[in-house]
This record gives sequence, C-alpha cells and structure tokens, in this order.
Amino acid sequence: LKAYEEISSLSHFTHANPLQLPSTTAVARVLSNGNLNHLQAWMEVAHACLRPAVAYFDGRFGVGGALYSMVQAFRAARLFIPSKVNEMQADEADVEDLRLFPFVSAEDVEAMRGELPNYLSACEDTHAGMDVLLWRRGHAGDLPSWLSVFKKVLLVQPSSAAAERVFSVLENSFSSKQERALEDYIEASIMLQYNH
Repeated sequence: LKAYEEISSLSHFTHANPLQLPSTTAVARVLSNGNLNHLQAWMEVAHACLRPAVAYFDGRFGVGGALYSMVQAFRAARLFIPSKVNEMQADEADVEDLRLFPFVSAEDVEAMRGELPNYLSACEDTHAGMDVLLWRRGHAGDLPSWLSVFKKVLLVQPSSAAAERVFSVLENSFSSKQERALEDYIEASIMLQYNH
C-alpha cells in the first residue's frame, strides 16, 4: 500500500529544479579540479544523461502516461491505511477513485460511501505504527464493506519480477565477449526468449 508514496517521492526528485545530485556533484568536483567552468560542464553532462530517464518516467507514470491510472489506484489504496485517512482528509471522491481497481464495483463504492462517516470516525485515533490488520479485525462488524474491499486490494502488489526476468535472460544469453552486439540483435534475442 506504500507504492504511491515511493512513486510520488521519485516524481518529486525528478522534477526538482535544479535536479539535486549530491554524489554526481562530488564526482564532478573531483573531475573539474576546482575549475568552475569544468564543474558546470560535468554537471550539464550528468543532467543530459538523466533527461531521457526522467522523460521515460514521466511518459510511464505521469499524467496521461501508460501507468498513470495504476498510480492513481495505489493513491486511492492509501484509504486502507487508517493513519493515512486523516492525513489525506479523505472524502467521497477518494472512495470513488477505488473504482480504478477493476474488481471494485459501483455497488462496493456505494456501500463504502454509506460506511464512510463511521470509517472516518474509527480512523481518528490511529497512528502510523499500529497493526492495521488487528485494527481491521476489531472494526469488521462496523465496516463490512470496507473490510471486503480491503481484502481484495491487499492482494494487489506491485512487482519487479518481469524486469528481473528480462535482466536474468540478458545475463544468461550474452557473455562479456558479446558486449558490442548490436542493440536490435540483443532486443530480438531477449524478446524471443522472454515471450517463448
């Protein structure tokens, strides 16, 4: 349920102006030998290297990006962390955002809206270190709709397994002698093995 916070903090980092790169700045200082013009040039090179990554991140996770709706779904999933509910100042619109999960129906949302005042009241005295599952069990009778959807949302977990599999296939397919292989050859080989 913390996926949104991770993506949000990465988004804030990539959009900081100027982009703060403490390690890169330290390396650039060493490489420039005290010459401010060289330091500036090294920092420009570092930023130029990062721009495609930032553009890719925005294209995937930013507004209109391929994964933007999933980011918003994970944002809505924070409703199931009682200590976050007060911080978010949750309302009915937040509950409606749970519809971004394909398994949350209009009936589920309507039932949760009916229980929303009780849910907000129950969340008032919560704190970040508490056991959420124990808290849920204690309120299961008062908030059955919230508990039902919570169980479903809890099963959704972001995973890096697909990316890890690609790197594993890449590592097993190409040795250090093939470092200079053409990109399209590597891509075709990996796609054939990954999709096989």
